[in-house]
Amino acid sequence: MLQQRCAVRRRVRRHREEAWLSQEQLAHLAGVGWQAVYRTELGAHRISVDHLVMIARAHDVSVVDLFTA
Repeated sequence: MLQQRCAVRRRVRRHREEAWLSQEQLAHLAGVGWQAVYRTELGAHRISVDHLVMIARAHDVSVVDLFTA
């Protein structure tokens, strides 16, 4: 489970960086606090399904895309 969480964390960051977005900009687009994006990318907490869906929508990808390479 930890391995998959790390993979999701890396993919969230990769999508954000490929879109040239700051954590604050992604948070604004996703409708979450910047701390949620920061902690997700850091792996400091388990992201909620709701936040994961919101972040995926902000990236214009499916949640499945965040779980697969």
